[in-house]
Amino acid sequence: LRGAGGAVPMALFVIVGFKHALDGMKVVVDDYVHEPGNNFAVNTLLLFLAVAAGAIALFALARIAFGATA
Repeated sequence: LRGAGGAVPMALFVIVGFKHALDGMKVVVDDYVHEPGNNFAVNTLLLFLAVAAGAIALFALARIAFGATA
């Protein structure tokens, strides 16, 4: 467990950062996309992208923290 001491705060930072980015992008979409169907589609796409990117970031952080070898 090389860097596991700082991994928990970093994981929380990653989660909060992606949630904050998602909330900001939702506001932009709500301001500029006026068709309800398009609004729903774009917001759903943003949600999937944010969750996927957050999962990749947390996976990378876990590999660093627990010292996984290639």
